[in-house]
Amino acid sequence: MLEVAREGVVKTKILYNANLSYEQLKKYLELLSSHGFIQKKVDGNRETWTTTEKGLGVIEACQICRLIFKESEKIDKRANRS
Repeated sequence: MLEVAREGVVKTKILYNANLSYEQLKKYLELLSSHGFIQKKVDGNRETWTTTEKGLGVIEACQICRLIFKESEKIDKRANRS
C-alpha cells in the first residue's frame, strides 16, 4: 500500500493494486495513517492518499530486509552444496 501511494493516489488504485476488499482497505488506511505512514489529502471533492517520509522509511527498511534475506538464502544454498 505504501509503495502504491508514493506519488499520491485515490483509494481505488490502492484497493486494486494491493488486492484488498473495501473493508480491509479502510482498516489498513486507518492503521497506516494513525501511525503516520500515509496521509490523506483532500482537494475539493478529490481525496488522495500519499506515503509520508516515515512511510518511505518503512519501504526502505523492508527493501533492506528483503536483500538480507536473499543473501542469506544464497549463503545457505552454497553451504548445502559443500
